[in-house]
Amino acid sequence: MSSYNIFLDDERSMDKTTWVTFPEGSWVVARNFKDFVSTIETMGLPEFISFDMDLHDSHYEAGARSGYQLCDYEDLPHKTGLACARWLKEYCNKIGSPIPKFQTHSKNPGGRREITKTLSEGISQ
Repeated sequence: MSSYNIFLDDERSMDKTTWVTFPEGSWVVARNFKDFVSTIETMGLPEFISFDMDLHDSHYEAGARSGYQLCDYEDLPHKTGLACARWLKEYCNKIGSPIPKFQTHSKNPGGRREITKTLSEGISQ
């Protein structure tokens, strides 16, 4: 498989995400959990991932109600960037691979913190 990176965001484009720096290379845009999983299962692990937390309008509404602290997104019908991070961690553990380099470009502080925490804990042994 060729080397690539993933930009996970439901609506932004990379050129409008000016508060972070992106590594050079080929980028695939994933707009939701299904796209994220499908891309990795088809293309293999990326070199780098840039995560957004809120991947659906219902996430923005739930986040606003909680003051953008981590709220109970699990009851919502659409999965978040945190769900993608959890899936990635489980997938990497299953195949025995390190978690790819990543950043969170989400403007949701609770989500940004939880994605970073989840992936920084690494793979269980």
